[in-house]
Amino acid sequence: HMQWQPYACRYQDYTQDEITAKLRGKRIAYIGDSQTRSMFYPLVNALHQNKILGNPKIVDQNPNNQGWIEFRVRGDIVVRYYLDNFLAETKNSHSITWHAFHKGTTKMYDIIVVGMGNWAMCGNMANRGVGLWSLHRYHTEIDRIARQLKEYAARTGTRVIWHNQPNFPWEVDAYRNGARLRLFNRYATDRMASTGFEIFDSFNVSSGMLHTAVGYPAGHFNDYHVRENWARVLLSYLADHP
Repeated sequence: HMQWQPYACRYQDYTQDEITAKLRGKRIAYIGDSQTRSMFYPLVNALHQNKILGNPKIVDQNPNNQGWIEFRVRGDIVVRYYLDNFLAETKNSHSITWHAFHKGTTKMYDIIVVGMGNWAMCGNMANRGVGLWSLHRYHTEIDRIARQLKEYAARTGTRVIWHNQPNFPWEVDAYRNGARLRLFNRYATDRMASTGFEIFDSFNVSSGMLHTAVGYPAGHFNDYHVRENWARVLLSYLADHP
């Protein structure tokens, strides 16, 4: 039986009981698009007895569909996911939570895991190319988001972890490919790190969301082992760096 080990990285593979003890009572929020949601569910699964298969939409889990879904798992740990494709300044049909979230003044969460770039980079072909930003446009938006996150963290004392965008499984077209995504990720990673935030490198711990080629919902998530590894690495990091 082989133990998965990320390149140039060492981590402790804690048991569920050990993780629960170290993170007891913590409140964790994920904010982003379906790529982020694909990271959210395996973390819930790692701390919960009932496993959630695939990457179901919020409406499938929360009939009220207020743009979020929440699970209370072992150790009184709360994990919530907020849907937001662009982390935009103003509310719109693709960015429905960030405009209010980042203005918060109270500490609702101990940790937030945030990411943005998939829709900005490749858009959504089913929505007539919403997104398809230039690299310059992405730089401008990331600068704004970094400022907002810094102000939010200072006001609330919340720990911020930025996750870059998972890789594509193969070069799908001129917009959806690893080379272009790497440019977006590089700027966001450098900007967020220079602001003082921790970085979770989901690009190099992924095989790509298969929906880029086979369509939703059949392949709208990274494969099981990749998703499981995301959760293991992040939980190990949080346990070792409380």
